Amino acid sequence: MVTKASFKKHLIHTCTVERSTQAASLSGELIDTWADQATGVRCRLTRKTERYASESLSREQLLSDILITEPGADIEEDDRVYDFAYYATGTATGQGKYRVLHKLHRNSTQAHHESYVLEQIG
Repeated sequence: MVTKASFKKHLIHTCTVERSTQAASLSGELIDTWADQATGVRCRLTRKTERYASESLSREQLLSDILITEPGADIEEDDRVYDFAYYATGTATGQGKYRVLHKLHRNSTQAHHESYVLEQIG
């Protein structure tokens, strides 16, 4: 059984989450602006590989970037995550910026983590 404390050891990164808000430009037009929603969020950025047979029956791979966090992280669809660093040292990982495509939903009454599918944007 994975306890909350032992699972937290797997969250080897931290990241910053930014969210879009609308603000009025100088001309009065509404524009999207980005602001940090949360910093130092414990997480793990990982790549998931899925293999499947395509229509031509060749074996194909689908790669997805996945962000894993503790339950209750304030992350929404279309948020951006960036500024990844190793939790233990604070050293930047060199990963770019990602957009949250969607949250992966679990069929469980008690989640010990949350997962998000990401798209690299920078």
